[in-house]
Amino acid sequence: MVLTGYSNEIGRVCKAMDVDSHEVMSIFCKDTKLNLSPYYLMPGFAYGGSCLPKDTRGINHLATSLGVNIPVIKNIMKSNETHIAHAKSMIEMMPGKRVGFLGITFKAGTDDLRESPAVELVKQLSDDDYKMKIFDPNFTPTPLHDTDHTQTKMNDVGTMLSTMSTKDGMSLLTDCDMLVITHNDESFKEIIKKAKGNMPVIDLVRMEKTLTSPEQISGICWQGELT
Repeated sequence: MVLTGYSNEIGRVCKAMDVDSHEVMSIFCKDTKLNLSPYYLMPGFAYGGSCLPKDTRGINHLATSLGVNIPVIKNIMKSNETHIAHAKSMIEMMPGKRVGFLGITFKAGTDDLRESPAVELVKQLSDDDYKMKIFDPNFTPTPLHDTDHTQTKMNDVGTMLSTMSTKDGMSLLTDCDMLVITHNDESFKEIIKKAKGNMPVIDLVRMEKTLTSPEQISGICWQGELT
């Protein structure tokens, strides 16, 4: 239903531009990895990066300038923000205010912080006086490069993340009250395995099972068991 609504909204934008919507979608559907891969259909954490947020805003701006109403696409960003708020509420339900983040970049295997949902979550928690510690082997303590923010704000966020970052992931187990998994990264598994039974683990990516006891786990879109 969402995909149908998306296609119909793209169709209305195309018509307003005097572009053949079927031709546009035909080109879109040739990308079989995007259209057929279940990776894009599995629940998980909020999306981020330099492309999807920018492109969504661009389509919204274009549609508005053309006088075209696209409610599904218009609310995608709001839905993403709601998902981050949901993750924050899960953290707030746990005892303690010291949070250890396993991953901070917008996805595993990259050093790109642009529009990272983990960064947004850290910022919101910091505003509520939470203390964070971050372990991400791909993170380089430098200012963000996000064209949607001023240079001052970029430097402030980069500095904030740098002060939270550690090269010793195991230190999260003694310095934090809970763990938050934002990446399905192999290097995090040993840390999670050593988490004590009374340490909550909030799983935003659904890592493999048997890493720790199921009662410790709170999944963002699934029951506690890691699978």
